Amino acid sequence: MSSYHLRMRTLFAGMGIAVVKGTVWVVVAAAATVGTTAAISIWNANRTVILPNPGGPFAVGRSMYAWRDEVREDPLVRGGGAKRELMVWLWYPAEATGGGHPAAYLPDPWMSALEQTSFDQKPNLVRAHAIEEAPVAAAQARYPVLIFSPGSGGLPFEYTALAEELASHGYVVAGVAHTYSSRVVVFPDRRIARSSQARFDGGDDRLVTIWAADLISLLNEMQRAQATGGTSIFARLDLQRIGVLGHSFGGAAAAQACSMDARFKAGMDLDGSVHGDVTKNGVSQPFFFMIGRYDNAVQKQEINFILERSPEGYILTIKNLTHGNFGDRAVFFDPGEKFAELVGARLDGRKTLTIANAYIEAFFGKYLMAAESPLLNADRTPYPEVELRSYTGSNIHLSHPTRNSQ
Repeated sequence: MSSYHLRMRTLFAGMGIAVVKGTVWVVVAAAATVGTTAAISIWNANRTVILPNPGGPFAVGRSMYAWRDEVREDPLVRGGGAKRELMVWLWYPAEATGGGHPAAYLPDPWMSALEQTSFDQKPNLVRAHAIEEAPVAAAQARYPVLIFSPGSGGLPFEYTALAEELASHGYVVAGVAHTYSSRVVVFPDRRIARSSQARFDGGDDRLVTIWAADLISLLNEMQRAQATGGTSIFARLDLQRIGVLGHSFGGAAAAQACSMDARFKAGMDLDGSVHGDVTKNGVSQPFFFMIGRYDNAVQKQEINFILERSPEGYILTIKNLTHGNFGDRAVFFDPGEKFAELVGARLDGRKTLTIANAYIEAFFGKYLMAAESPLLNADRTPYPEVELRSYTGSNIHLSHPTRNSQ
């Protein structure tokens, strides 16, 4: 072997060793990063989290109810024969001096049944502000109602911050746990209903109709309970002022419910697509879409179809929105999302809740409380992250951020 070839072999061998060493260090560094991130995530999941303080004039109470719809078979029980049973979480304006104990963020039977990983925020370490079974505030004879549907697989308690904020402003918020679609539902007798494969039968159009029927069933139950008299919270509901809203697939259910039942006076979809007959029939109520992106051709066509047939419609786009941040996860820790927030690729979770609360209160305030808000009427929005389009038939008005908000 020539001296040249010997030198080249020695050179390449040295380079090979260097590459191997470099690869080892990259792997070690990556493993250390993953391990550190995992450790931080687990540590944060086991920290106490206090939800944002409600900003309205009312204290907040919370109750939970179960009912069996005797006229409706459960479409998610294969074979038939079972009646549809649902759980509802109620947040409502309460007396500030009513005493009582703070409501557990998630009651123990639910917490035992809920399957979680080491990285999930521990529900027993989340502190909310509602008082369990507090007396309803005496300031008003009756209060308007907002029926709420969570995202696919979700549960009402995961939107406690949003619900408490709305209740503090004078709404009764009724969150539905959709049995056999929500990942777990625990009834008062400790029966547990987990998500069923039957929910996939027939696709999204069938399921969204089932969810919408759940929301209508809740409204029927409220009317029945109120008609029986008594002094329960149902006697204090103003059932002439009913709104419906939902997040993600729950938003689609809210839109479908509006198309099926005119008793809902206004509806809102929080970052959800639309499914079901509403895409063909539209709605006859004022309707509001709050979304992160508005650049999909099919999505635009369906949303515009609905809003152009609504007496008054709105679409609010939020720049760099994280889809899940309408719920309490907005204030929980997720390393990827927190990093994205730090570098400006995602909107801060608490800011998302601030914007969502402002426009939810403005919209339902107008149509359920006759309270006009400049957020819906002004040419300019105070939030640089958002753009609002308002529809009156085919006429579209576009808002812009104010100069001093930049």
